[in-house]
Parts: sequence; structure tokens; C-alpha cells
Amino acid sequence: MYPVKGVSGPGSRARRGKNVVKIQAEDTIRIHCNVCDNNGDDVLTEIYALSSPTYSNIVYECPDILAYSKPLINRTTTTYEFRFTNEADLALQLNGLNFCFELLLFEDSSVAG
Repeated sequence: MYPVKGVSGPGSRARRGKNVVKIQAEDTIRIHCNVCDNNGDDVLTEIYALSSPTYSNIVYECPDILAYSKPLINRTTTTYEFRFTNEADLALQLNGLNFCFELLLFEDSSVAG
């Protein structure tokens, strides 16, 4: 048998390691959309997953609808394209799992002309 490394004391089950393992795959999820304008990019929103427990679903609720809203670029399109990336703009691998979200489209009467 090989000796177990990182065990402190004889018969102890406590382990110490110098390497840190990151269990949660992504810290930031960016949702990109072809119908919104975000000052030159197509990021609809960023979701910070740091508060989600490891191996769990990431749940996000917009804290302020008006502050996080984006103007529509094209009001006549019927096709919306979404893509999901991490903070490095690399596509997320969903491994066949669903990504469910809800969009709220509204007209702000204080801006409408």
C-alpha cells in the first residue's frame, strides 16, 4: 500500500492539502442577446454565481428592473438569439442541460416620445 499524504498524526482522518480545488465551474455567466444595446456590446446581463452553493442550480433575480434594463436595437424582429459565456467570453458548455430564463419587455413611459 501507498502512504496517504497530507494526513496529520497517526490514525487521523484530517487531511491538509496545498492545492485548492475549485468545484464551481463558473463565477460569472454572461447572457448575450442580438436585440439589446449595452454601450457597444451585446451583453444582456451578467450573473454572479459566487453566492450559489456548490453543485446547485444558479438562481438569479434582477434586483432593479429599470437599472438593469437595456434598449432594444430592433423592435421588428421576431427572432432572438442568445448565447451564454463566462467572464472570458468563452461559450458555456451546458452538457445537455436546460438553461431557463424569463425576459421582461416593457415600454418606459418616461422615455417614450
